Amino acid sequence: MAIGVSMLGCTSASATEFWIAGNVGNWNDVANWNNAIPAPGADINARVRDGGTITMSSVIDTTGVLDIRLSDTSGDPLSTLIWNPGNGSAAQFIERIRLADHTTATAEMTHLSGSIRLDNDWFHIARRGTATYSASGSASVTVDDRLSIAEGAGNVATLGVANLSGNASITTTGNNESFVAVRNNAVGFLNLADNSAVNVRYLRVGNDNGAVGTVTLANSSALTVGNTNDGQLSLGRSGAGTLVAGDSSRVLLNNNTSLRIGDNNNGVGAMTMNGNARVLGTGNGNAHVVVGDDGTSVGSLVMNNTSGLSDMRRMWIGNTGTANGTVTMNDSSFINLNREQRILYIANVGNANGTLVMNDTSTITTQHLAADNQSGTRGGVATIVQNNNSKIMASGWAEIGGGNNDTSTWTLNDNSQVLATANVAIGQRADGVGVLNLNQNAYFDASLNSGALHVGRAANAEGVINVNDNAFLHARGNVVVGESNGSLGTINQNSGTVRIDNTLILGNGNGGSGNAGTYNLNGGTLRTDKIDIRSTGTFNWGAGTLTMRESNSGSNGNGVQIEITGANNNLATSTGSILDLGDIYISNGINYDTLDMNGGTLNLSAVGDTLEIWRYVKDFRPSGAAASATYEIQLISGNIINEFDNVTGPGPDYQYFRVFNSAEAAILGLTPGNVPRNRGFIDYRPNGAFFVFNVGGMVPEPSTGLFLLFGTVLLRGVSVMRRNQRIRKDCKG
Repeated sequence: MAIGVSMLGCTSASATEFWIAGNVGNWNDVANWNNAIPAPGADINARVRDGGTITMSSVIDTTGVLDIRLSDTSGDPLSTLIWNPGNGSAAQFIERIRLADHTTATAEMTHLSGSIRLDNDWFHIARRGTATYSASGSASVTVDDRLSIAEGAGNVATLGVANLSGNASITTTGNNESFVAVRNNAVGFLNLADNSAVNVRYLRVGNDNGAVGTVTLANSSALTVGNTNDGQLSLGRSGAGTLVAGDSSRVLLNNNTSLRIGDNNNGVGAMTMNGNARVLGTGNGNAHVVVGDDGTSVGSLVMNNTSGLSDMRRMWIGNTGTANGTVTMNDSSFINLNREQRILYIANVGNANGTLVMNDTSTITTQHLAADNQSGTRGGVATIVQNNNSKIMASGWAEIGGGNNDTSTWTLNDNSQVLATANVAIGQRADGVGVLNLNQNAYFDASLNSGALHVGRAANAEGVINVNDNAFLHARGNVVVGESNGSLGTINQNSGTVRIDNTLILGNGNGGSGNAGTYNLNGGTLRTDKIDIRSTGTFNWGAGTLTMRESNSGSNGNGVQIEITGANNNLATSTGSILDLGDIYISNGINYDTLDMNGGTLNLSAVGDTLEIWRYVKDFRPSGAAASATYEIQLISGNIINEFDNVTGPGPDYQYFRVFNSAEAAILGLTPGNVPRNRGFIDYRPNGAFFVFNVGGMVPEPSTGLFLLFGTVLLRGVSVMRRNQRIRKDCKG
């Protein structure tokens, strides 16, 4: 092994000292050198070429230029440098250390104690060939320029490994990039364990096409990027870069520093976070993360256990170009964008695609969520899938769908949740489609504090919401379906519950024309107090239930009124349609809820529709056992065609109170002026439907009342009449 020192000063002659080939010994033993021990203050090029082991066991004076090179010619056998001068020692190397710098050369450096400073140049761990640097204890290296692990100069096959443990550290103080695997055919590893640390401004892992770099963080180790100013951590710059962070390790992004996973053409970046690992923004809090940045890059982030990203500004999943970004969150992992202007972008611009998959109890906290929300030819396909008990909390707006005539989807399964505070737009921008699917027991809470839920918002935008299974969609403000010129909005409620605290607006949401808003109530329950069906709006009432926003919410004798308004304020039931007007309830008087068509028509020609009203009438009973009272209460206002086939009404006050439809009432001779005690019927009139009933002051005993016997005899005829009515309806259809 030979160490050579070349004097680079203008007034000094350079010198080279070579280590005696194959020797194993101490730096300070002259017998190990070809000429002399590198002299203090000399400009020296110290080289080890032909194998051997050097032990540095004491402090040396290197105030001149010292360039240490281990194995710098082709085929050099293993050369080893053991650096152990003791804690607190300092050595300043004005130039560089090169471990392996030629084809098939091999070198190792074991750093056990002491600090090393490289002034104005690089720390090469395998510039070419194979080299390993291992540091432990309190060993430290300060590099004024760059750290390079596996450069692969000249595209030579190169393997570089840096292992840090204990409290060992490497710090760069310059403004240039550091690398793990630089050129084609280079393979580099940076492994940190215990409390070890690496601090750099820029770090590129897998820099060029064909380079493969891997960073592993374990225990409480830390990788700080942007240590001197705004920086960048690139995984897969144009090659392949991987970072695995586990245990309680930290990646610290200072000020405006970015973490880019998959960064540039051909770049493939992958990051896996396990245990309690963190990516944290520090300094001014403007750090951000990009998964699949630009060009043809591909980025992947997998988060497991309780790992998390926090204290940063923005995050992109699929940013620009034709990049593809994927984030998969498992267990209790989390993303917390909690600094100024915090936005999560998915499939941002260009033809970039972004996918977010959330499982288990993973959570995301952000201000805004922008998924494929660009118009024109910008933005690729955004895909969001939430499973299990995952949750997204957005304190601002949330948008999906727009541009490139593609379809972006947001799907909630199982018990997953979304809590959005302001505007939510499904189909936000022109020339694109946004789809929201709510399945199983999913819960979507829109516009908690302000704004509205928009479905098909901008001109030429299309939005679709599908509510399935036991899912719950809660809109705190208006729901506007088909809002602008040429926009299309559709809500398909196949089951589950949709609650709208303000108004459901179908078509012409902002006064435009040529747009269409459609609500298909195919199943489940729609809870709202107002449906505004405008000129291009459609409400299709299938086998679902229409009811009030909230049961028992009226007061002072004024129940809730479901209003149907707008230019197309007409409703038609289908088989299985249910109008549920709830129970009577006491709140400063007797309250009951109603339906007001506002001059529109309610068509009840379908077979198998149902009106559900009160479950009891005891609050209407007069005092005194012999007393009785007759009431006529309008339940529906508007023009009505035909009548409900089924009526579910009072009873359990019950079992001797009976509600009949109009045909049954006719057979039994019931009229508004002739209603026997504890009987009632639905009376359809030109201005609506009324519940006409009589209640006595006492519930009749089973053995009393000839009317009960009369009713029982006639019910057989009533049953036949009902069948005949349905047959006539079927023939008409």
